[in-house]
Amino acid sequence: MSVVTISAIKADVGGVAGRSAVHPELIAAATQRVREAIGDGLLIDGAVNACGDDVNLVMTHRHAVDAEPVHRSAWETFEALTEIARRLHLYGAGQDLLADAFSGNVRGAGPGVVHDLIEHRRILFQCPQDLYDLLVFIGTPSRYVIKHVFRHDQLEEPVASTSTSRLSLIAGRYVGKDDPIMIVRLPERPACGGRGPRAVRQAAPRGGVDARLAQ
Repeated sequence: MSVVTISAIKADVGGVAGRSAVHPELIAAATQRVREAIGDGLLIDGAVNACGDDVNLVMTHRHAVDAEPVHRSAWETFEALTEIARRLHLYGAGQDLLADAFSGNVRGAGPGVVHDLIEHRRILFQCPQDLYDLLVFIGTPSRYVIKHVFRHDQLEEPVASTSTSRLSLIAGRYVGKDDPIMIVRLPERPACGGRGPRAVRQAAPRGGVDARLAQ
């Protein structure tokens, strides 16, 4: 069975009333582009949503992590949304597109991106017994962040993956904000509204978890 990659890429390309929301026309345009990518066979499936003024593209595909075609599709989508944002005079149009042109990968160019692959220098902690050691490392966020969370009995597949880009390193300059993105896998849809403890138990399976850092 071939491997399916989940990619989540987000960018702030313009907000309504400051940073409060994404204009519906941007969501519609991004959704249309994702559907075209599915129709062209680039993606298996995809969804567009928003958090504050960030447009989030969540995509599944059979390409490798950091595949150039997937990143190009996301970058061109954000470029198209930026043009719409400028036409609508939205706040901060295109502010997360910090590079002048696509160079094969959106990492370091502004958008946040996360996949399910271990990258860079890694340290594995077994929690809860290594919890205090973990806190020592994540107390220096300029060097370490939590990249993946695993079950103790299943280290091959993470149950949570986070982006690790730090904006101080994006496009060679500090831009004064940090908007991470995360993928979390749950065994079933958690309950909402007053039933938080049940959701917590589902998100933290019996047997504990391992946390892996990326430097």
